[in-house]
Amino acid sequence: MGGQTVGDIDGLTIDPYDGEMYGIANNGGGNDRLVRINKSTGAITDVGQLLDGATAVEDMEGLGNYN
Repeated sequence: MGGQTVGDIDGLTIDPYDGEMYGIANNGGGNDRLVRINKSTGAITDVGQLLDGATAVEDMEGLGNYN
């Protein structure tokens, strides 16, 4: 992610409409970010920080889709 080290990727999901893979990237349970994952190369692209209103979401472990 732009030269950053990612601690781990949690909560993988695939968008049923466009086939894009997404996950939650965090470092030590903090600074959680939604990322798009290239299924061919494994490269990740930052989509944005996970927020609940104006509060950062910390240590999110699950991710899903709602149609």
